[in-house]
Amino acid sequence: MSPCGAYEKGVPSRSLYNFRVLAQKLDDATEKGREEGIKIGEKKEGLMPTQKELRATMSKKLQEAIKHPDPTVAAGRKSAIKRWVGVLQDNFMGHIKYFKDDKLKFLHEVFQDGDCWSGIRLNNAALGQRFTEEKIGGIDNPLSEYNIACRYCVVDKIPSLFEKQFDSYKRSFSSNAVDGNGRPVKDDNKYILNSLLYGMKREDPVLSFWIDRESGGLKQPSNASEGFDSAVKLEWSEGVEYFYNHLKEEDKEKKLTEAIISISLSFISI
Repeated sequence: MSPCGAYEKGVPSRSLYNFRVLAQKLDDATEKGREEGIKIGEKKEGLMPTQKELRATMSKKLQEAIKHPDPTVAAGRKSAIKRWVGVLQDNFMGHIKYFKDDKLKFLHEVFQDGDCWSGIRLNNAALGQRFTEEKIGGIDNPLSEYNIACRYCVVDKIPSLFEKQFDSYKRSFSSNAVDGNGRPVKDDNKYILNSLLYGMKREDPVLSFWIDRESGGLKQPSNASEGFDSAVKLEWSEGVEYFYNHLKEEDKEKKLTEAIISISLSFISI
């Protein structure tokens, strides 16, 4: 999920180098966090090795989607898929055990799409669009479209997808449900909204990033620089790419350097 996938053309060599450094550091941070989670899971439940094995199987099967006449390009794309699976957030892959048969074929179809590639690198903007389609080739999307839209910054789809999330969550409350003060909550949209966003933030801060807590509508950072800084803090590579692409040209090199230093210091403090 490297943030340098879609914007290599026209990027000065120094900026491109820094972008690759930042991309690797973000991937390393994600991988380190996931490995710590695996260790905890092994101690508590003994289930994580199974997920690890499933990741490996999934990676192998998805690499079969790559068909390219140039062996170097084919090898590079297979490595990109392996890395993509390896650094996925656990909440994204929480239902990995269900990724079989036609559900795995959905991802297979996506990675076969040449528009989802920029050379040997994944094009996150194109991936976001494909991952949020209801069906591809008649195959139902097994992913959470809202989660994907948030993570891949598919901003135009987020409001309607969040509305579906809200409606579904609201229906989960029984007619006699009450809040901490004993007041009915079934028709208290503000309470339900705050409860939903709280749960989303605990699962993954990116899921509540785009939603205004007061209105439930789309919320965006006041400027690209603020969004970029937030994405770096969250170690959110797709967000880093998205906001980098919206930065002023004169700010890009400075923001990249600051981000690399920030991520490097976070490793030192661990």
